[in-house]
Amino acid sequence: MGVLVRGKAGSGVLGRLRTERFAYLRKNWLRALVLVVGYALASFVVLSVGWITLASSPQFRSAVVALVAGALLVGGMWFWWWFLTLDDSHYKRRGAWAEQWTSDEVKRLPLDGHWVLQNRIDFDGFDVDHVLIGPIGLFVIETKWRAKRRGRYIPTTRHALRSELAQTQAAAEAVRERLAAGDVHVTPRQLLVLWGPGFNDIPRGATRIGDTWVLRGFQRKEWPIHSIFVRFAQPIPGDVLRCLIRESP
Repeated sequence: MGVLVRGKAGSGVLGRLRTERFAYLRKNWLRALVLVVGYALASFVVLSVGWITLASSPQFRSAVVALVAGALLVGGMWFWWWFLTLDDSHYKRRGAWAEQWTSDEVKRLPLDGHWVLQNRIDFDGFDVDHVLIGPIGLFVIETKWRAKRRGRYIPTTRHALRSELAQTQAAAEAVRERLAAGDVHVTPRQLLVLWGPGFNDIPRGATRIGDTWVLRGFQRKEWPIHSIFVRFAQPIPGDVLRCLIRESP
């Protein structure tokens, strides 16, 4: 009973971020070196001046220098963080966190029977965030994080989520084709789970757009469990998961 979770959610995003971060540092190593050396020299000068200036007040000198050193250390850490965020990786990292949140929410769903949530299934050039497999259905789940709203006016939910819906449909089609290649003929159902303040204009709970259920991640209790997971049940062969992950690293 319940949902068994396999794989680490967000691992694909985090792996790409590590590759991008190393490439960013290789490209900007000189700027990073100048930043570190410059800040170290400035800190040395400030501490030396403070030590000399307070030579006549030894009772305060140690305390003041320690305070200044602490402030310089915190400032240095802040400057280094600022430099590392110039590549916007912190926004992308939230996408990995959102995948982990989706995995946690799906795990808590009150589903009957034995279900398996496979996080990250690799395909050529991309990966599917999650696939949920149970006795009555197979669900392709894509997770999206958006930090900011795109414009002040969103005419329709379909228009606002055009790229997200297209990616979810492409993921479902890729899963269907891989299964068909293994002589397993199942039509995946599509779920799109949204996180972040950039989706605040999307209706609460759940909305169905074409073949895709659009769900707000932090409102799991408002998801129509029966309509999504039970109403259109279809028997699922037992070898579906093995067929899906056999080509995945």
